Amino acid sequence: MKELIETGEFRKDLYYRLQTHEIRIPPLRERKDDLLLLLGYFLNEASLELSRKKLAVPGELLTLLETYDFPGNVRELRSMIFNAVSRQKGKMLSLKSFRETMNRENMELPPRSESDTFSFNPAFHS
Repeated sequence: MKELIETGEFRKDLYYRLQTHEIRIPPLRERKDDLLLLLGYFLNEASLELSRKKLAVPGELLTLLETYDFPGNVRELRSMIFNAVSRQKGKMLSLKSFRETMNRENMELPPRSESDTFSFNPAFHS
């Protein structure tokens, strides 16, 4: 914006009028604690929009997502989840599409027990 003001492409008085409240929302790579909440929200959204049944999510998915910097921010996470849900054939969400998008096909993840899977209620955001 400052460059636009300096070149005269944006009015300086309007900039100061609009800049009464500045809100900084950190990128997803700086708030990995939000991943579980966002994963649940987008998984439910994708399930509803794509008319899919509730999928179990392997615990390794959260571990995998925590290793990624999300250059596309929250939109990239949403896109990954929609892609995975649309490609899913079974009852358990596969890590394959996530690994492909993140270029982590050969990355080893710590083993998890069956109890480390979780699921979300598709009515979460309605």
